[in-house]
Amino acid sequence: MLARQALLAGLLLGCATPAPTVPAPVWSLASASPAAGNDLRLRSGGRLLTVSFQGDQVVGPRVSFLHEPGVLRGAGLELRVRGDRVIGHTNTAPVTLELERSADAFHVRGSVGWKYVDFALSPKTLEGRFGNCWYQLTWDGNRYDGLGGCGGTWAYLELPVALASWNDADVASVLALLL
Repeated sequence: MLARQALLAGLLLGCATPAPTVPAPVWSLASASPAAGNDLRLRSGGRLLTVSFQGDQVVGPRVSFLHEPGVLRGAGLELRVRGDRVIGHTNTAPVTLELERSADAFHVRGSVGWKYVDFALSPKTLEGRFGNCWYQLTWDGNRYDGLGGCGGTWAYLELPVALASWNDADVASVLALLL
């Protein structure tokens, strides 16, 4: 009887221990948040955007598309990487992005529909404009954290580990599209 209770207590204690944390992958473009799992999470003020990355499929509020290297495609969406540019459309609006890699950041300029984007992403920061919104976020070891949004409030961004396996241009396209 005592042995059974000890076994039961051991099993219960074993279930109560937290899962080991998985280290973030080495990623020259950005920093991933292992705690985010398969989700990209952006909180700005009272707004929380969660978009799930499941294999080749990306699903969230108002978005659902497939990813293959160099192409994002879904209902009303088609983006293609052409060298240092991304071209395509979202619904009936054109998308054109210019991509530039420097020693310490990846810079993106252009438009997604009628929204102007101009941002830089690195493992340490995400800074720039996405239409009427702007972000000045710094990696804190778990997520990008700082000020941003459309009203200049506290904001954070968690990037899923899955994005570390995507090419830089595809990651830039997703961020320009979603933020």
